[in-house]
Amino acid sequence: MKVFTCRKCGFSLVLSRVVRFNKNGTITLFLARDYRVSLIEADFFDEVFERIEQELGLPIMHIVSEAQRNASYVTIDRNIWGPLKMGRWFSLSKRVAVNILCRIAAWTGQGYAKTVVYKPGWLGEAIVRNPFNRDLMAAVIVGAFEGVELKPYGYSWIKMGDDDVISVRPEPSRPEIAERLTFTTPPMEKDTEVIGNIVLVLYAASDQLEVEFRQGEAETKVRATCVVGVPETAADTDADEH
Repeated sequence: MKVFTCRKCGFSLVLSRVVRFNKNGTITLFLARDYRVSLIEADFFDEVFERIEQELGLPIMHIVSEAQRNASYVTIDRNIWGPLKMGRWFSLSKRVAVNILCRIAAWTGQGYAKTVVYKPGWLGEAIVRNPFNRDLMAAVIVGAFEGVELKPYGYSWIKMGDDDVISVRPEPSRPEIAERLTFTTPPMEKDTEVIGNIVLVLYAASDQLEVEFRQGEAETKVRATCVVGVPETAADTDADEH
């Protein structure tokens, strides 16, 4: 697989058209400016995960993999918009999408991926070489399949000569841990019209010691301030417990 690069800096020409290098020190996706991109040394992930497992005395890769799987699904789903959504109903469009995803893996340095066989809605197999992280690479692939096919998928590794091949097939449901990592709230009972600036306060509580809350705006034209707070009763409970 040939990767076209800039003669001066060696950066992928295709990837340079997909991402936007901003003057404020950030890199974002060209078609989704709320999606931030960063370049990180691949070995950093392995080191961080190993340290966390040593501190906890428990394996965490199954949780990390499912989180990456969810992130991959959301990324694919967010970038299939407008007329592109119709492509999910056509086998040819899906085949093109899978080939593009294999190329994106090489453009972004995640690893080499080459489709061996792809039967839309039933089976996908690809040769994977030099993955930045074997488990996370599998999670990225599975999440991408789910984003294209809109159904749960599972995977297994098989050998084809000296190559590792990932085999992706539909599953009746997603793993329980994957569902626990995805949380959505029901829509508002009725539309609310607001004129002027607003502050949206979201109350949340967790039994975990460290929790990160993120918020995104569905409408890019809406400018709102989101504040995540903890109800007084929940704060008192947590204080008593800890």
